[in-house]
Amino acid sequence: PRFLLSNSTSVRVSWDLHCDLGDHEENTDVVVTVKHLSYLSCEEGKRDYNEQHLEASGNLVIIEGLHPYSSYSVSLMKRLDTGEYSEAITNVSTKAGVPQMRARASSLSYNHKDSDTQLHFNWGPPPASSQCEKYNSEPGSCSYHFKLIGLDKWNSKYITNGNVLMSQTKLELDGLKPFSHYALFVYITNSKGEYNSDLFIKLQKQTKPSQPHSPTQLTVAKTTNSLHHISWTEPFPPTGEISGYNIRW
Repeated sequence: PRFLLSNSTSVRVSWDLHCDLGDHEENTDVVVTVKHLSYLSCEEGKRDYNEQHLEASGNLVIIEGLHPYSSYSVSLMKRLDTGEYSEAITNVSTKAGVPQMRARASSLSYNHKDSDTQLHFNWGPPPASSQCEKYNSEPGSCSYHFKLIGLDKWNSKYITNGNVLMSQTKLELDGLKPFSHYALFVYITNSKGEYNSDLFIKLQKQTKPSQPHSPTQLTVAKTTNSLHHISWTEPFPPTGEISGYNIRW
């Protein structure tokens, strides 16, 4: 049998009935048995014990519904008119796919390091040993992709993103606005930077307050010879909760 083409969830296998199965009969029906041998992202021994059984007519079969980044055994069996069976076996591997796991929340807190323009985020790694098959690729080639977005109306257009190594589970981001809410989304990617957009951990924090800006649009209107009406617009964007105004004249 010849292993012709594969992607992350399917392989294409062809064979020569005369050379591979020693068959010179007109009947070309072949029973194909597919066995999962191992998850290549796991230690030896972890596998899926379910098997696929297909019937093929001719010399080509496309096997679908496979696990990404896995090794398989493909057996071709044909019953001859003599009642005997002719069998040929080949091993094939699927290509890496998109990781199907997410980072975990961490019990550690770095809130004491946050400032009015900087936030510290941290998370925990995925349970690699118990969910190794969900990497769908070489674990050492994976990384974290992060995306930080602003959540307030004055920073809603803010967005920044990047990648960090799997060994790094802490991130410091600065250049932020004071007294503002931000959300960090962390994904696990393969070596191509691909990730499942539905699998993420979301971390939400707020920067600390800072010195307030001056009020704007200050107006003074004379109402009587001894009274004046003063009005202003509160600072925007806010840099903290306003407790009061100091007015001097």
